[in-house]
Amino acid sequence: MTHAPLGSLNSIGGIATEINAINYVSPRSWLATSHF
Repeated sequence: MTHAPLGSLNSIGGIATEINAINYVSPRSWLATSHF
């Protein structure tokens, strides 16, 4: 139990980066579309 399997690390990292991308892009896209 000293380290997690590589697959779980990749999935956790992918989910984290995906959430960060959504949080960063979505508000900007919502504001841009709301102006139109």
